Amino acid sequence: MPTIKNAILRVNRFFAEICGWLLIAVMILMILDFVSRGLSDPIQGVGEIAVFVMVAIVYLGVAHTEQTRGHVRVTAVITRLPPRVQNVISLMVYVLALATIAVVVWAVTKNAVKAFKSQEAVAGTVPLLVWPVKFVIVLGCIMYFLQVAINTKEELQKLFSRTN
Repeated sequence: MPTIKNAILRVNRFFAEICGWLLIAVMILMILDFVSRGLSDPIQGVGEIAVFVMVAIVYLGVAHTEQTRGHVRVTAVITRLPPRVQNVISLMVYVLALATIAVVVWAVTKNAVKAFKSQEAVAGTVPLLVWPVKFVIVLGCIMYFLQVAINTKEELQKLFSRTN
């Protein structure tokens, strides 16, 4: 199991790195669009592409954020509880998150397949296919699910490794 966990952690870090580079690409595209509009020769489709890339950045980065425990947590009450109770609550939250993310993965996969079959596109001067971005969302959600599963397993191990 450690090899699967390490592989998932490496993929998460790789996607986080890609997110950084994609953010730079969006900034460059937006600057080029701004300059080209100033010269009365706008680049068609830059706004739509920027939105697609930002969606990819969010979904490819969410698993790494979970890996580093960077998501927002409300701890005002929970930190005052005994460690064992904290572990139980954390485990319950992770199990609920796993169930929720499983439903999300199913729904976004179904939606991405439908978009692929229908060749869904954003209308505009430059029509852009939507399905590639939807499959990036699927990939990001799957990686998020796997990371939450890893964190759930770690919480379970913490709960049963304590001697109380």
